[in-house]
Amino acid sequence: MKFPHYIPEPIKQQATHYLDGSGSWEGWIVCLKEQKEKLSKIDEKIAYWKLSKQDPDYAGYQLEKLRTEKLEDEQHFADLDRDINCINRLIHDASMKETYKLLINEFFGDETADRKIDQFIFFAWSANINYAKPRESVNSATEISKEISATATKLAKLLNKIGETGSNNPNEFFSIPSLLESTDNHGHDFHIWKSMKNVVLGNGSNEEAANVLRYGWEKAPDLPKLLNTVARVADEFKPSCGYFADAAIMSRQRNPKTEYIRGYADLLRKGGVNLSSNILKAIAITATVVINNPDLIVTYDDVRKALALTA
Repeated sequence: MKFPHYIPEPIKQQATHYLDGSGSWEGWIVCLKEQKEKLSKIDEKIAYWKLSKQDPDYAGYQLEKLRTEKLEDEQHFADLDRDINCINRLIHDASMKETYKLLINEFFGDETADRKIDQFIFFAWSANINYAKPRESVNSATEISKEISATATKLAKLLNKIGETGSNNPNEFFSIPSLLESTDNHGHDFHIWKSMKNVVLGNGSNEEAANVLRYGWEKAPDLPKLLNTVARVADEFKPSCGYFADAAIMSRQRNPKTEYIRGYADLLRKGGVNLSSNILKAIAITATVVINNPDLIVTYDDVRKALALTA
């Protein structure tokens, strides 16, 4: 791979490793080609099952499985293609010359300069993700947790209410051991739980241990109390995606430019890079290259404004 003369050595090594591979690692360019071939084979299999005269239900099952596999592999292909193109832009876009100059000046005399320059570019393309997905995930989890809180509270109240009627209610309405006793597990754990159930609930052959367990279960909170705990935890729950995506989507309004800047800056901060004025200028240039939208230019002021909310 050929590099412009101004590309620092750590970036040459990074780009070569990820794109062309090293040692037994083939690199993403080869992976992309293999992924394209894999998708072509999936299309052939889909065509086969569409025309198959085998049992319609079985053919339908195979088609559904292949279509799911294709969606996953298409996403993998798109991610690889995105990252390969982004790294190439970070190497060959002429405006990046100023970024590398700023980085070299910023880290001059720093014994960790190579690592920090390497991180700056690594985080640049790593932060280039679709933030709509984590935003949707957090929004969905927030709504569901509200529903869980309300539903658990309502069920706890109903159980307590029926308990106050004096009717002969099922033990499972209140007793956790009774609920466990009446509930089977499924799949591989069915037989394991069936064999463990008596021991866990204090019905085992060791009388002394069984007495201790039964006493413990007698003093355990009942189901309505546990449901109230679920309601409280759900009410207090603040969904997150973890790592840099949380910083990126902290505002309610979706803005791809702001999301990228915040996610990128969060990675840099956590990597030990001080967000000085030189680094903010470098972020602005790099963000413009990464986002790669002819109608969008990221300025130094854009970066400062985006990060003012996270400072």
